[in-house]
Amino acid sequence: MIPPDEKINLFLRINPNIDPDTHKYLTTGVEHNKFGILIQRLPQVFKTLKTCSHIKIIGIHFHIGSQILDLENFKSLAKKVNFILGKFKKNKIEI
Repeated sequence: MIPPDEKINLFLRINPNIDPDTHKYLTTGVEHNKFGILIQRLPQVFKTLKTCSHIKIIGIHFHIGSQILDLENFKSLAKKVNFILGKFKKNKIEI
């Protein structure tokens, strides 16, 4: 049991739905992959987090795949991360 004044630090892995243009077995950040929370499910996650007094979100994590050769994929990811951080801020979820 967690003491009433203690919080568990937690990272959330979010699936940014970005295709890294690599081998299909190496992608992890496309919507049909099973890695991370889908962006469209974030409203449900925010609602749940607001009821979890023992959880402290200390970070978010993204992984779009391996052997990525085109830096534009990382640029797309950076833009998506900024968009998602805006959603956290709008919902008053502090990271």
